This record gives sequence, structure tokens and C-alpha cells, in this order.
Amino acid sequence: MVPRSTTVGNCSLGEWIDSLRALKKKLDTGKNTYLTHAHVHRLDEVGMVWGGVNDVKWQSKYELLKIFFGKEGHSDVPQSNKELGCWVNNQRKQYINGRLSPEK
Repeated sequence: MVPRSTTVGNCSLGEWIDSLRALKKKLDTGKNTYLTHAHVHRLDEVGMVWGGVNDVKWQSKYELLKIFFGKEGHSDVPQSNKELGCWVNNQRKQYINGRLSPEK
């Protein structure tokens, strides 16, 4: 993750990354943008993180859930597992309320 305040020379790398994320959202919804699929591919090759901090945190919790599932054979994480149990409970609530995006 590139902090928003990161600069290279006179260029604000963090702001540029933020603008690329916004452009990718437009591209993904079919809107016109100068960002192309070829650009996205090249940025993916250097490890571009498209989702920002919140998506990285979500992915980290998801990876923990996959490990839990692999060990336990289910995803009913007990609330005694405070970090993961709370996260899973929040995901369920978001799903029930229609606020969990389809890709999640």
C-alpha cells in the first residue's frame, strides 16, 4: 500500500494511485476513461492493490477465515475468537442487510 502522502520528485504517487483506483471503478462499470485494460494488466503485474486499505483488511480477515475453515471444516467461528468471530458476525449482518457486495 502506498500512503497518500508519498511523493516521488514533484509527483504525488499516493494521489496518483488514488486517481487510478477511481478510474478503474469507472472502467469496471463501462464508463469512458483513459485507463485501459492494458494499463490495468501492467499495473497488476507490479502488484497494484486496487481496493485500498479497507479491501486489504477485508482480504486479510478472509484469509484467516479460510485457514479456520480448513482446520475446522465450517465457518461458524465462535465469538470467543474475538478478532475473527466478530468479523464473521459483521459479514453476516451486512449480507442480511444487503450491504455485502456480491464479490465478497
